[in-house]
Amino acid sequence: MNEIVAQETENTLRGKYLTFILDGQCFGLDIEYILEIIGVQTVTRVPKIPPYIIGIMNLRGKVIPIIDMRLRFQKARRDYDAKTCVIVVEADEDVVGLVVDAIDEVVDIADGNISAPPGADSDYSGNFMKGVARDKGKVRLLLDCRRILRDN
Repeated sequence: MNEIVAQETENTLRGKYLTFILDGQCFGLDIEYILEIIGVQTVTRVPKIPPYIIGIMNLRGKVIPIIDMRLRFQKARRDYDAKTCVIVVEADEDVVGLVVDAIDEVVDIADGNISAPPGADSDYSGNFMKGVARDKGKVRLLLDCRRILRDN
């Protein structure tokens, strides 16, 4: 019975992406990885971790690492504002918060509107890319959540 429910849930989420803005560009993550979206909260710094991991945060009793996506993509740090938020994701049993400039929307993108990612010589590392989507006149860079969480 649980297998049937899991299959139905997977089919319902297929093709849905949470889009967000980072440095003026639109990105998307598969909705299946998203647990919640919260405002930026107090982050505790931790020594000797990669610079894009800005620390850890207590999320209802669970301590999770926080990645500043600007730093992950080797962009300049900026002050957080009212639109800055944390997308809490889970991939391969890892729960992590991703700090982004702003949330855009949840969109349905058909597989036919997704192209292969650009080469590694692009502005953003091809290692994080799942594909490039054309949707509603916008170009959205779709990210692979698992690759973002890997230290590469």
